[in-house]
Amino acid sequence: GDLAAMAVRVLIAGDVGGNFEALNTKVTQVVTKSGDFDLLLCAGNFFSSPSSSENKINKKKSNGEGVQVDHEGGDGTSVVKSLERFLSNGGKARVPTYFIGSSVDESNVTDLLLRYPESNLNYLGRQGVLKLK
Repeated sequence: GDLAAMAVRVLIAGDVGGNFEALNTKVTQVVTKSGDFDLLLCAGNFFSSPSSSENKINKKKSNGEGVQVDHEGGDGTSVVKSLERFLSNGGKARVPTYFIGSSVDESNVTDLLLRYPESNLNYLGRQGVLKLK
């Protein structure tokens, strides 16, 4: 068949770091300049890390043996909250978006995306094969 008709236009992003609105703004700029894309693949850290400044870090002295750092949401719940805020405020990916998220609890992400099927976001999980077209 015609190779042009079979071509899939893919846009690739690195670390999103939980900045979903900024990502959407940048994707809109690229689409405006270069035309539509079939999908956006986010290959970096999609969520903010548990140690980012957005999440609370509490330092505790532990019997003079150094400093213990507790990351809020060590189970991945707090890092998913920024995505939940984005979606609950009507956020939607401009281009069908596929991402990985090895630093989060998969069930938290899956449950959240099931509540927002119109989000245009697709979690690829940590491994596996997905046929897109």
